[in-house]
This record gives sequence, structure tokens and C-alpha cells, in this order.
Amino acid sequence: YAAAKFEFYGVVGYMHLTYNGTTTLGTIHIMAGLPRNGTEGYFYHLHQKPVPANGNCTETTGHLDPFHVNPMPGHPYPCNPDDLHTCEVGDLSGKHGLLYPADPSSRDWLTDTKPITFLDPQLDWTNDPAVSIFYGRSINIHRPSDLVRYTCANLVETDKDWTPLSNAALQASAMKTSIDSYGNGSSIRFTGRPITALLIA
Repeated sequence: YAAAKFEFYGVVGYMHLTYNGTTTLGTIHIMAGLPRNGTEGYFYHLHQKPVPANGNCTETTGHLDPFHVNPMPGHPYPCNPDDLHTCEVGDLSGKHGLLYPADPSSRDWLTDTKPITFLDPQLDWTNDPAVSIFYGRSINIHRPSDLVRYTCANLVETDKDWTPLSNAALQASAMKTSIDSYGNGSSIRFTGRPITALLIA
């Protein structure tokens, strides 16, 4: 079992992963706090590195792509969800579909999303640091048009009740995000401070 919990200044949600020996069953759900972005939806990706103590999502670097599927990391590439070998391991939304607001007609500035459940045989649960979903990975949620990172959270191994298996996991730094400005051509600037990464039971 593995999980990531998002709880960054109003962005509340989680990802749960369960491995059955053959494939991974995953669920991602943002329950509140994502800035609405029209009809774009939201990317969600497994990134190579953890959220650092300073809470900067950009320091999680790029998507997990141990087989170098994307010749230009960070740039668009042809991921075919019917042929997972064409997709980066960490390109979860490319393989399983974007997150979308639960109520597309709402005029509220902040939104929750419809939960997504998926099966992913690519995710590796071994002890190989080059390919494993552990070894300091994180989940990032992006705006598709410009890849702004709305939020990020560390992925940690848990027991069946979604409790982290080690004190080190409990002390992993997650990020709190503050949206300082937004809309009408203004930029989004993220500031953060570390919090203790606790997982939803």
C-alpha cells in the first residue's frame, strides 16, 4: 500500500495505491481547494523526487520516466493509453484521464474534483531505486496549459489502514501552498512551509 495526502492551504485530497502482485489499483480525489481553470482539467503525475523541506514543488523535478519514453522531458509527447509502453511511468493522467471539477457549471473560484480510480501495471513496487514508485517520489497536480504546479505531496509506503510504515515517512516534508495572486493575466506565485505528512486513514 502507498498513499499521498494533499493538505496545502485549502487544497485537500489524497491518492491511494494498492498492489495485488500484478497491477496497481489507484484512486485520486481532490475534495476542496483547487483553483478552477475552465475546461482544462488537471494533470496528475508521479515525480522523480520528494517535496523538499522548503515546500517547492518544482524541486520534485520531472516525471518518473526510467525507460526514457519521452525524448524531451517536460515537453508534450505522444502517450497512447491503449499502449502503456508509449507513456512515461509517471504520466498518470496521460494513461488514466485528467481530473475534472465535480460540478463544471459552478461559478465558485475553488473546486473539488471527480474521483478517478485506475489500474496501472507499470508502477513498480520493487526495491530497485531506478524504477520503484518509492525512493522519494511525489505526486504533483498541474494546470495543463502551462504546467503550473498547483500542489504536490510525498508518496509513502503504508499499511492496509493507510498508516505510514516508518517514522521517517511520518516526518517527510509535505508542502503548504499559498496562492498569492491569480486571474486576469496575473501570475500565480507559490510559497510554502513544511508540514508533517500524515495520511488519510
